[in-house]
Amino acid sequence: MQQQFQTNDSASVWKGLKAITNYKPRAPHSVNDLRLANSLNEYYCRFERQWNSPDPPQSSPHQLSPTQLHTSATPHPPPLTPLTIKEEEVNRLFKRLNIRKATGPDSISPSLLKHCANQLSPVFTDIFNTSLETCHVPACFKTSAIVPVPKKTKITGLNDYRPVALTSVVMKSFERLVLSYLKDITDPLLDPLQFAYRANRSVDDAVNMALHFILQHLDSPGSYARILFVDFSSAFNTIIPALLRDKLFQLNVPDSMCSWITDFLTDRRQFVRLGTHVSDLQHISTGSPQGCVLSPLLFSLYTNGCTSGHQSVKLLKFADDTTLIGLISDGNESAYRGEIDRLVSWCSTNNLELNSLKTVEMTVDFRKDPAPRPPVILCDSPVSSAESFCFLGTIITKELKWAQNISYLTKKAQQRMYFLRQLKKFLLPVKMLVNFYTAIIESVLTSSITVWFAAATARDKAKLQRVIHSAEKVIGCSLPSLQELYFSRSRRRAAKIAADPSHPGKGRELADVMERRKVDILCVQETRWKGSKARSIGAGFKLFYYGVDSKRNGVGVVLKDEFVRNVLEVKRVSDRVMSLRLEIEGVMLNVVSGYAPQVGCELEEKERFWSELDEVMESIPMGERVVIGTDFNGHVGEGNRVDEEVMGKFGVKERNLEGQTVVDFAKRMDMGVVNTYFQKREEHRVTYKSGGRRTQVDYILCRRGNLKEISDCKVVVGESVARQHRMVVCRMTLMVCKKKRSKIEIEKKTKWWTLKKEECCEEFRQKLRQALGGQVVLPGITTAEVIREKGAGCVIWKEERR
Repeated sequence: MQQQFQTNDSASVWKGLKAITNYKPRAPHSVNDLRLANSLNEYYCRFERQWNSPDPPQSSPHQLSPTQLHTSATPHPPPLTPLTIKEEEVNRLFKRLNIRKATGPDSISPSLLKHCANQLSPVFTDIFNTSLETCHVPACFKTSAIVPVPKKTKITGLNDYRPVALTSVVMKSFERLVLSYLKDITDPLLDPLQFAYRANRSVDDAVNMALHFILQHLDSPGSYARILFVDFSSAFNTIIPALLRDKLFQLNVPDSMCSWITDFLTDRRQFVRLGTHVSDLQHISTGSPQGCVLSPLLFSLYTNGCTSGHQSVKLLKFADDTTLIGLISDGNESAYRGEIDRLVSWCSTNNLELNSLKTVEMTVDFRKDPAPRPPVILCDSPVSSAESFCFLGTIITKELKWAQNISYLTKKAQQRMYFLRQLKKFLLPVKMLVNFYTAIIESVLTSSITVWFAAATARDKAKLQRVIHSAEKVIGCSLPSLQELYFSRSRRRAAKIAADPSHPGKGRELADVMERRKVDILCVQETRWKGSKARSIGAGFKLFYYGVDSKRNGVGVVLKDEFVRNVLEVKRVSDRVMSLRLEIEGVMLNVVSGYAPQVGCELEEKERFWSELDEVMESIPMGERVVIGTDFNGHVGEGNRVDEEVMGKFGVKERNLEGQTVVDFAKRMDMGVVNTYFQKREEHRVTYKSGGRRTQVDYILCRRGNLKEISDCKVVVGESVARQHRMVVCRMTLMVCKKKRSKIEIEKKTKWWTLKKEECCEEFRQKLRQALGGQVVLPGITTAEVIREKGAGCVIWKEERR
């Protein structure tokens, strides 16, 4: 056992543990029946159907991916080059194969490929590249051996067997190369709330996001949440290749790769192996076998368009585990029930079968006297309501308490303590016992700890801590406490989320701050986000960012959705400077986000930054508004008489060399340093705090002619979207000049009231007397009576006037 521990041979360790503890798992009832094998094979092919590829549907705005909207600001990427596989990649994959994995239907073992990698990799490289060029997968690579695995000890029907596909080991290596290629293309366009099979995503993130949506909504009075945990029947086996092809094409996958994937999924052959019996061969062109490397990603891409169309309804996905969260206010459930109907319709269109018997709903309602709620109807049957549910491995109750989840973890950890005590009897070294405890017991105690630990009661935490104390007594050394493990894992997870711009938690943090502070435009620096993209971050905001290295620099601009359509141009100059040009009611507004080099950086790097900033400013016409939000890494200090033209006197501390460069730039571009014009307490002027240092390095600049449009500027205390830096907010009101109407557009008004004047009446009498020959003496009566008496003459006068 000691030698097995030292060589990290986990399989042999477990084999030895079973021998030491006399552990005999309950073996499932073995079945060796040819008729059952044929029945199972037919049952697994029940989703097979003929399907003609329809025309791609017109997506509604909420179904479009972030990069499909506003193409003027975020153009489509250029066509990608087809995948070409290199011999070194194949060789590396073959040498990493696990020789204990099962052999596929072609009888080529992983051991053979691993030990003969140098000789076989050139041959298979040619086969793989030929397959990609011709968009055709060899038939021997598309054959699957289905091994039914019982889901429960007591079998009641064919559905109680889970189909596990054994496919070619060679094809699995081929799929891994295609998988990497597909991820690079599609990952930026995937639904942010899809958490499965993506880098820097986990079940903890999915549960945390769900709880965040619910708890944030429940802060509002008269609100509650309904959570629908949706279950699909054989989700992977229902994929229609023709529909998948259309969806892949919309995600910018090259047409040749779409054709290759379609061929990979069509005309597959499968048989069921049950004991010594093998069923008849079946041909199938629907679904993706469970066991293929590509299947999970293909299903995620297949369901990428299944999103919520309403802001108060959230749809979270982890592969085929789909959760619909209705955030309901004032008892209005129309949006929630409407999204359920849309989900049912979408599944029907895309050949996904909902399992209404396993679909469960849970309601979180903290109101004192809630009214009875009608049940949700799914596929003509009511959905059952649950008091608690195991959501991605974490038990959640309708009271959002964690006692039930912690009791389950405690029981599971105590069962594994038996193995630790048995190892102690064989006098294994302390270091190996600690390794065993960390891998087998601590992993259970800390399962999803970032989700429940902060809200758990002291009594529940003590239950888990007692397990740790018992392990300390057995091993004979101190072990990390539960609180220490929580803090370390939370910090590590937070750092990873902060470095990932596509993570919904990161975007949600920015969106929440902007929504809470009513900020429409936000400039962010030192993002350390790699890529040149524009994507929605939720809650009605969109992020434009640019970065080259995930470990340094990076800039971005976040806009409220109502301003996104006003974007005319996005200029990504470098990972330190980028700008957006917007047109708002006829006013051109340029927003520049910059990140200046630190004091200790090379002079060349500093000069490059200022040169890029000058280049952006020179490209902006003089009549357009400009707002620069930048971390200048310099102190402009308090203003003086020499600098009154570009800054006020409300700075912080003294000016340094970098601050003087900022002032010189402002003078050169005729701009004002907005922060220094408003008298605030020092707490609302300091933008950077680190230990005892309190300085001002983040500034907002605008053209001096537009300073009158800014009514306030200060540091928001208590809001931190970046470590050590504090958010600077200014209120700017754009003055929109109303267009003067031309003279042609101005209609002449009839001054009817002048007819009442005495001189007007006298002039009318004279004209009338002339029209009647000048001999009629008009009586001193009203004009109307004169016209009645001399009607004939009035008609003559009217004709003359015409």
